[in-house]
Amino acid sequence: MSDMIHNVRMPFFPVPAPGETVFSVVGRCIERLGIANQHLLPILTGQRLTKTLFSALPGYLESISRAMPHGHPWNDVHELVRSHTALPYFTYFHTEDQRLLSAKLLAAADNTQPILLSLGLSTYRIPVPAPSARFCLSCLQEQYLQPGHSYFQVVHQLPGVTHCWKHQELLSDGCVTCGHYPLRGKKLTMPGQCLCKSFAASNLQNAIASTDSAYWLAHESEYLLNAADTSFDRRNRLRDGVLRAGFCRGSLVDYDLLAKGIELRFGNEFLGSINHPARDPSGKPSAWIRRSLPINPDGKRLPTIVGLLILGAAFDSVEAFENNHISDNPRSLETITSPTPTASTPQWALGLRELLIKHDHRISACAEHLNLSSSKVAIEARNQGITIPLSPAAIVRIGKDRLDKTRELLRQGVEKDQILRSQEIGAWTLQLIELDDLNLAVHHRNATEINRRDFHRKRIQDFLQDHPSTTRQTISNELAGAYDFMLSKDREWFFENVPQASRTSGSERPQRNDWSAIDISLAEAVQKAAMDMQNSAERPIRITKSMLLSRHRALQKYHAEPERFPITTRALEELAETPDQFLERKVTWGVRRLISSGMEISMDTLRRETAISDIRLKRHSSMVRRVLLEQGARVSEKSILHSIIECSTSSP
Repeated sequence: MSDMIHNVRMPFFPVPAPGETVFSVVGRCIERLGIANQHLLPILTGQRLTKTLFSALPGYLESISRAMPHGHPWNDVHELVRSHTALPYFTYFHTEDQRLLSAKLLAAADNTQPILLSLGLSTYRIPVPAPSARFCLSCLQEQYLQPGHSYFQVVHQLPGVTHCWKHQELLSDGCVTCGHYPLRGKKLTMPGQCLCKSFAASNLQNAIASTDSAYWLAHESEYLLNAADTSFDRRNRLRDGVLRAGFCRGSLVDYDLLAKGIELRFGNEFLGSINHPARDPSGKPSAWIRRSLPINPDGKRLPTIVGLLILGAAFDSVEAFENNHISDNPRSLETITSPTPTASTPQWALGLRELLIKHDHRISACAEHLNLSSSKVAIEARNQGITIPLSPAAIVRIGKDRLDKTRELLRQGVEKDQILRSQEIGAWTLQLIELDDLNLAVHHRNATEINRRDFHRKRIQDFLQDHPSTTRQTISNELAGAYDFMLSKDREWFFENVPQASRTSGSERPQRNDWSAIDISLAEAVQKAAMDMQNSAERPIRITKSMLLSRHRALQKYHAEPERFPITTRALEELAETPDQFLERKVTWGVRRLISSGMEISMDTLRRETAISDIRLKRHSSMVRRVLLEQGARVSEKSILHSIIECSTSSP
């Protein structure tokens, strides 16, 4: 039977609108056919749950594609993934191989949870997917005109997007009376439709007021969904753009400058509203900035929302980023003192070697000819590897002994600040000495690296001598600078000389979370949720362990290590209903509703009120009889329920 269902094609399945979500198209199909979810979903996905369709990356796409009629756009499952899911957005800053692999896995996956985890969506500071389905009222009015029906768009469901990219208005997420989409009891409902007779849209809560930053993020997020695939490494280009925009010190990203640039571009209020403040409470750049642009990513994926915020500080738009055009008005010019020169040689410097020869290697004369500063000409000469001999006057001014001593200190790798102080010379004089012998800069750099390596090695060795039980984690906590240097420059020595923490001693390390308190809090929360459900006047829903945990976003945390939650486990075992217990509670609810309405109770009215089949009610006739008697219900004499009660009262 299941094989037959999987081979069924839906001849009247709607054609998706551009950018329409998967759950929206399925909802329109259910509305068009006038059937219940549980009848259509087994044909499309092989199961009855709608939850997977509301995921940021829906599952069962291959099954849905097989059920499409011939000629439908979704016959190509890869087109379905590319145009009607958020995958192009989440993988924009990934490598080309990573993007292709993610698309291939999503197209074939039923359970997409492993894909969500591999993409790092669980670490996003903004819930993914959004807790409610969003829509734009202006888009809604346009949809009623063309194509004639309402639908949900993928772009409105993206992380951090609170405004419509097209109309720049705050998004809505439901009806004031009926609640947020998806509506309880009718999940696959289109925007503008609800359970009450008068629809009144409810705006997003806790969203910042309309600002240019919110509009920019919404517009650029939409651009990512439809961006053409490219072969260049987007993450490396982003890092290069940040350096070229001046958020750097030498060849390294200056995260403090970058944090300032992001704050100036987006504003602290907006960054706080999307849970991405640029600085932590201590004033340091936030961790999401510091970890965003490592020199060697080693396959680590960059969250798209983080990439967009960094991109906005250096580029005007994603399109400018793809064209590699740095913003003409950098937001951090107030804080930048000496931007790193671009990799390409400027036009004025193309004939610098010939010009220096023409002016007898006099930097000041060349600078005057080019109408530039002497320092800029000297830097460009060093970049091009042009040697500029010291003039006799400069040698006399410096002194032969001081000149030889300075050269020796450079070869030894002494820090330049220390050289300037000890030899009592200026930075310009030191620069001239390096231009006289370009090998000095190479020797100094190599020696400096060795000196720094030896310095950090000695720090660690001294610390190990004073603290014999030290592990790598201890070094990370106590000597953070030495730890970072060792991992990037001297990893082998560090791993060889500093022991790793023993796994057997893991229980002795203080826990980061107070699991006992979390257990008590979660147990109280599920107990309250179960009590509210039992006392609710709405149609009963079966109380299960998974449902109670999901309501408090603790399902994955609980199942990862259930032994941490003994109190919660006992509470769940006591609260979870068996099928028979749930059936009795549902029948009791239905009987009370019928009694309050003043109706005589019959098998037909009870079946309609509780949505329980008459076959099942007859199978549990003893329970039904007990509930009717306990509630003092007035049963119709013509109903089969009356004969059931009569038999029970007449029996000895």
